[in-house]
Amino acid sequence: GDGTQSSGAITGIAPEARLYMQATEVWTDWTTYVENNYGYTDDYTLMGIPDDLRYMFDDAADNGSHIHTNSWGSSVAGQYTTSSMQTDYSARNHSGMLILFSAGNSGVDGNSNGEIDDDSLGAPATSKNVLTVGASENDRGSQISTEWGHWWPGSFPTDPINSDKMANNTQGMAAFSSRGPV
Repeated sequence: GDGTQSSGAITGIAPEARLYMQATEVWTDWTTYVENNYGYTDDYTLMGIPDDLRYMFDDAADNGSHIHTNSWGSSVAGQYTTSSMQTDYSARNHSGMLILFSAGNSGVDGNSNGEIDDDSLGAPATSKNVLTVGASENDRGSQISTEWGHWWPGSFPTDPINSDKMANNTQGMAAFSSRGPV
């Protein structure tokens, strides 16, 4: 998963670092009833995330973690949720541990004004005491020369975002990256 790739990068940068892995994505073997009535198929899902996130953060802190990265969340249109509250509690309770969350991938131009809409953060990225990280563009314009609107015309229907190159500005935020309030 994403954690395996990230941990390899961290080990390369900080070879003395001790990594503590927590599995949130687990194999889910649905019952026949669920498969037949809800259309689910056996697959890896985020069912390893505890109902109360404080247990997960307590476990990491008890094992000496100082940085806790999370590339998952739920699409809640910027709402502060129970998981946001649990994460805030943990960030305050474990002041020596920095908790990071990805902003999410829900960035769209829903009102067709050519700009990505505000308030698309996922939870628990909406927590007040975490570092929320959005996706950025890169500088590979010669390798990725298409525009956002070419691949996702429904999400990015109008200029200027429609014709914005996907990879030509290291200072630019990726169009799909979720946004917070202004």
